[in-house]
Amino acid sequence: MLAKLASLVVDHRRVVVALLALLTVATALLIPRVDVITDHREFLPDDSQMRVGMRVMESEWGAQQETASVRVMVTGPATEAQRAAVAGRLAAIDGVSAVDTAEDGYHVAQVGGDTACLYVLSIDGGYDSEAYTRVTDALDAQASSGLVWSTDNPSNASEVPLWVLVAAVAMAVVILMLMCASWIEPLLFLLTVGVAVVINMGTNVIQGQVSDVSHSIAGILQMVLSMDYSIILANRYRQERQAQRQAGTDAEAGATAAAMRTALAKAFAVVSSASLTTFAGLLMLTLMSFRVGADLGIVLAKGVLISLLCVLTLLPALLIWCDGLITRTAKPFLEPHLGGLARAEHRGRWGVVAVFVVLLAGAGLAQGQVTTSYTLGRDDAVAEVFAKDNQVVLVYSNEDEDAATALGQQLAAEARVRSVQGYGTTLGAPLTVEQMHASLASRARPDGVPSLDQQSLALIYYRYHGGEAGTMSVTQLAAYADQLQAAQAGGQGTSPTLDEDQAAALAGLSQLDDAAAAGLIDPDLLTAGLTPEEMAAALTRIQVAQAQAAAAGQGVVLDEAAAAAVAGPGVDAATLEALYLHRAAATAVEEGWTMSTDALLTYVTSTVLTDPVYAGHVSQEQVTALAQASAEADRARAALVGRSHSRMVITTGLPEESPETTAFIEELSSRADQALDGGHWSVGPSVMVWQMQSGFASENLRISLLTALAVFVIVALTFRSLVVPAVLVLLVECGVLVTVAASGLVAGSMYYLAMLVVQCILMGATIDYAIVLTTYYRQHRRTEGVVASLAGAYDGAIHTVLTSGLIMVLVTGALGWLFENPAVGQICQTISVGALSAVLLILLVLPALLAVGDRWVAPARQG
Repeated sequence: MLAKLASLVVDHRRVVVALLALLTVATALLIPRVDVITDHREFLPDDSQMRVGMRVMESEWGAQQETASVRVMVTGPATEAQRAAVAGRLAAIDGVSAVDTAEDGYHVAQVGGDTACLYVLSIDGGYDSEAYTRVTDALDAQASSGLVWSTDNPSNASEVPLWVLVAAVAMAVVILMLMCASWIEPLLFLLTVGVAVVINMGTNVIQGQVSDVSHSIAGILQMVLSMDYSIILANRYRQERQAQRQAGTDAEAGATAAAMRTALAKAFAVVSSASLTTFAGLLMLTLMSFRVGADLGIVLAKGVLISLLCVLTLLPALLIWCDGLITRTAKPFLEPHLGGLARAEHRGRWGVVAVFVVLLAGAGLAQGQVTTSYTLGRDDAVAEVFAKDNQVVLVYSNEDEDAATALGQQLAAEARVRSVQGYGTTLGAPLTVEQMHASLASRARPDGVPSLDQQSLALIYYRYHGGEAGTMSVTQLAAYADQLQAAQAGGQGTSPTLDEDQAAALAGLSQLDDAAAAGLIDPDLLTAGLTPEEMAAALTRIQVAQAQAAAAGQGVVLDEAAAAAVAGPGVDAATLEALYLHRAAATAVEEGWTMSTDALLTYVTSTVLTDPVYAGHVSQEQVTALAQASAEADRARAALVGRSHSRMVITTGLPEESPETTAFIEELSSRADQALDGGHWSVGPSVMVWQMQSGFASENLRISLLTALAVFVIVALTFRSLVVPAVLVLLVECGVLVTVAASGLVAGSMYYLAMLVVQCILMGATIDYAIVLTTYYRQHRRTEGVVASLAGAYDGAIHTVLTSGLIMVLVTGALGWLFENPAVGQICQTISVGALSAVLLILLVLPALLAVGDRWVAPARQG
């Protein structure tokens, strides 16, 4: 069967290569159509508490539009005016939509004797927008002026810089040049893997979208994981061609094709089993509930299969067509002979096994002490001075508004909470007159338009709470009129607008005692409580009486109509009502009366601006400012209150991941459970960390066991043995444990994706080397003794193990060191350390294990 497949590939190689070329071009055109997900919340399980909360938010407020932001720290501005000037300069940058700063401890601090100020810039667009690029370029240009900035980009990955890719590929080329028998072979290997990478990246369009982590490093990882397939096939082909030369048949017609048919048939078992173990390990990532693991696993598993396909179809054609060129460009290459090491391994096999057992046990114990981290921070000079805001959004039913507001007020009183922004704690928060005045003053417009003064607010509160004009005596009105006139003369306070006649009429009220004594008016009229309408009539009668008395003093008798004409219009009832209300509001507002900002703005726009009672209390500039404030309140309300759910934004200064943060999230969840009757959900980066923490340990254990089991089954089927897979899986698992323990000891913790990758990728990929060495050992044991078989296994496998192993160790290590992104960096560094551990164990421990278990490892053996 294998011979027929090999003949099919070799005999129809032109057709195969043509089809692969068309597929490569087609998939290359599809690469730009693959969407990249940078928000890892999208990978949460559908039934997770946070994911449900996100769906509720989307149904209530629509899909969230990404808005980029950066934090800028400027050192130097010592005064408030200087800091305001910096804010203005930053706001003028093209692409900046808003600048958030304040004169508080969260935004102003002393650093080394200088004053540092924090500005948060909102940008017109996402982190991949031109606006973001313009803003960051402008900030970089100002770096020499005491300005530093940090991005708030939540993505843990980004595009790998071209120079990093070039460096990684160049390192692989150098290794291949050193290890290959021809100058041309590395180019053929890279061409084969390159075609596989392009096809894999293009076929990601089947998924529609991939994570930023997969998009960033899948190509490089595909290369390092599958390079050994090319090496294994090329080594087999070279061995077959060497056998032909020794037999003198290498120049015959069809010799290269015949050699490739044999090489394909012999290499197929090793290459397929090696790829299947890698494939199985990668597929185990799909069992992870946090689907970013499944995304990476699917992309890489697909890439491994595509690489296998290209190695078994494209590379044979390339090797055949370039056979003469390979021969002409033959060169010395590193091909160590390790017979001495084989003898040493055999002599000290029991000691090596004992050391291995101790190492396995010690690594297992040390690995158990390593903690898992779910976030990775970048270098952040701004956060070192000003801790980043850490926001949690609490989504709840509108029916629970009162309970949610009470919970928000409790949280706002805690030192660890910077602010709580919900409807009930902002727009809907009940405020007294004094609190409202302070709140409006803090929101005063930068153009100098004053907010409502406290007297105007008192009048609004009085009317809003049902306060009436009531009654007033003429004497009281006279005293209040004098008080108002004195206040207006001094430029203090506000009152209803009075024209000259009205002011004169009121000014004369203080002289009515004399008129009463003279019998011109009824003395009881001065002390009787009168409504505004009654007061207007009384004042008219008084004015008529005064006019008649003045005329009589000159010998003129005026009737009532003539006296009224001489006295003038007087003060109308509407103006008096305003005076009554103004006086009542100044004295009768109860301390317990409150209004929310939302209610105030609604009342002002619907009543105050059209009610003559408030004439003189609100200027035209204030009318415009209040109308704008009302529109802003409408937008803010719409952002917080939906059709059936509301949300509350709780901002803390806690780290995104820490024991204190976890305790806060757990406490918030518990308190919400107790306070809120309806459904409620928490959303935020720390909530995502908390949910991942709750199930990762058991999930990681399950995935590790299933990975080991899958690899065990594949190796067992390959060797038709239970002992061989047990030995190989145990050996590679030791490498995994050593890697986790070493990484944890160095860094203090291990990133969750790196922990999964080291288990699934290393278990599946590095066991390839063990399979190659064991295969050669079993082949030699059919005709040779143990020591000679160990030497033969070294000689047959060392080239593949060193070449592929060095690529995996050095390329991923360099990528992790060069690429500044912490997530990609730690994943690559972990693979590098793990590959090094596995290679050392395979070369230094596996031979001893094979020798000790020889009777079970190689049943068809030479005595």
